[in-house]
Amino acid sequence: NITKEATFTNITGNDPVALKGKTFNVWGTVTTANGSAVNGPQVEIILKADKMDYNETGLVVGVGFVEEGFFNVTCDASTELAVGDYDLVAHTLENRWYLESVSDPPIRLMSETDVSISGPKRVYAEKNITYRGIVVETATGEPLANATLRVWYLNKTMELVSDDQGRISFPAFFPEDGEATISMSMEETDYYVGSSTSFGVSVMLPP
Repeated sequence: NITKEATFTNITGNDPVALKGKTFNVWGTVTTANGSAVNGPQVEIILKADKMDYNETGLVVGVGFVEEGFFNVTCDASTELAVGDYDLVAHTLENRWYLESVSDPPIRLMSETDVSISGPKRVYAEKNITYRGIVVETATGEPLANATLRVWYLNKTMELVSDDQGRISFPAFFPEDGEATISMSMEETDYYVGSSTSFGVSVMLPP
């Protein structure tokens, strides 16, 4: 008969933010009740929306093994996950010698963004020209709705909110000929990484 020892799993560190479509790392220790290093069990890293919901199975994002009391697991943040705050669960699996145990600190899942501007690059002075912008999630290419975008050119600044397709449109007026730049940015929010872009415009005198 083999008496299985109780284990204690402890996540000692992890990337505080996981980016959709990229990897993040989780590391920690697994010991016995007397503090001895555990060796051999498999550790699975799980993301759960609510660790207190025992009906939620969560999503396994990485698997590793305990070696001399330590584990370091590289995990994948699936593009199918919604941004938000999750509980990060390290689950040491039961084996022939050791009982299972868990550790469950929080982690934030964020998404990188990409903004772009489209419109004519050669325009006449003293004409109203319409430009369009769009913001998407970098990992999925999906449009980002209700995002606040800041646009500025010459000495003008505008704040616009993207529609359901992640798009905005705005007029631009250049009083004089020359070279101008239109810039657009999205500030970082709780769950989205900020991004910015610039668009060059050549302004000509009308014939």
